[in-house]
Amino acid sequence: PKYTDLRRPVAQAHEEIRMKYTSIYLLLQLGGNAEPTKDDIKAALEKVGIETEDEPVDRFLAGVAGKDVNELVEYGRSKMSVGG
Repeated sequence: PKYTDLRRPVAQAHEEIRMKYTSIYLLLQLGGNAEPTKDDIKAALEKVGIETEDEPVDRFLAGVAGKDVNELVEYGRSKMSVGG
C-alpha cells in the first residue's frame, strides 16, 4: 500500500481518541465539573474500561484550554456531519 493509504487509519484512530476525550470532558462539565482535570478524565475513562496515559490527556487539555463548551460541541458536530 501507498504511504498515504497507511496514514488514513492512523488519523482516524487519533480522531476517535480525541472525540472520546471531548465526550468525557463535556459529560463531566454537564455533571457540574466546570474544569475537569487530567485525573477526572482518566477516572471517568477507567470507569468505562478505557485506560489511558497522561501524555494524550495533557495534549487534549492543552487543546481545549480557554475554549468555550459551545466551540467543542460545534467541533464535534462538524466531525459527525455526513456527505459534505
